[in-house]
Amino acid sequence: MSFPPPEIQIPRPFPLPACIHGTVVSNLGGGYLIHVTEYWSSVFYLFGGLGLLWFIIFVLICYSSPDVHPFISDDEKSFLKQEIDNVSATRPPIPWGAIATSLPVWALIFAQIGHDWGFYTMVTDLPTYFRDVLKFNIAENGVWSSIPYVFMWLISLTSGYICDLCVIKGYMSVTFSRKFFTAVAKVGPAFFIIGASYSGCNRIAAICMFTIGMGFMGTYYCGMKVNGLDLCPNFAGTLMGVVNGIGAITGILSPYVAGAVTKNHTLLEWRTVFWITFGNFMVTNIIYILFGSAEEQWWNKPQVREDAGDQEGMDPTTTKPKRKWNIFSKKPND
Repeated sequence: MSFPPPEIQIPRPFPLPACIHGTVVSNLGGGYLIHVTEYWSSVFYLFGGLGLLWFIIFVLICYSSPDVHPFISDDEKSFLKQEIDNVSATRPPIPWGAIATSLPVWALIFAQIGHDWGFYTMVTDLPTYFRDVLKFNIAENGVWSSIPYVFMWLISLTSGYICDLCVIKGYMSVTFSRKFFTAVAKVGPAFFIIGASYSGCNRIAAICMFTIGMGFMGTYYCGMKVNGLDLCPNFAGTLMGVVNGIGAITGILSPYVAGAVTKNHTLLEWRTVFWITFGNFMVTNIIYILFGSAEEQWWNKPQVREDAGDQEGMDPTTTKPKRKWNIFSKKPND
């Protein structure tokens, strides 16, 4: 999708939180399906089939750019070209070195790790907590464990509009808005998830705490989630892949840690899991507040020489000569 930069916060909450929709549907439908069929395999057949259906739709209706999209008018294409002036028409080489040494990029990576740790802890372990501590059966579990994600989705929609309004009206800079909404998405869940663990076996109190906490997490989508587009529009896809890929490792680690800590499935053990999540949220939030940025990075626009590719000894991504390396020397020869 292509949108003018000032309006980028509004559409992003619609496709990005699709994982929330999947969580809601899988919790509701999965619990009910298992309850009715009494077979766990039915869930895997259902969602595997839906994944194949999505792929077919994606191949048919998605295009690489507005220029090749058959349903966009010429006026819309011209408008987008004028507004998106920081995206290169060419495809320059990916500046891996600059990305790897960029402080805002590393701040974004740590922020993603903190968010994903908390999110995966809730997605994978909240139903287990409801079963072991609150004693819900599988059908009840599916309903109640999906409610926090419904609230999270609603907040993601409204917060995107609020963020966009604050930036356009000049109440916040883009950098401040990214940090503010990221902080809300970390500090809010951290405290309410801890509060839920101290509510004991009170079902209503625990569900309310988890719901409010996950609701705060919805501001993540107009905060750090769109930060990659701020830093490097030309390499936003690559950067998002790197950041999400590293963050996804927590999808392996957080369930493992939770399982190792909750061997006896006691409330005290679960409280320890939530305190670990609390610490992860707070530490990664501090890192992002201190070192995060929404300023476009210098390496987003490498200078491309049109004739450089034909000139021997010239680097096609700069105006400087290539540095030739001698395999028998540790230093490059200029």
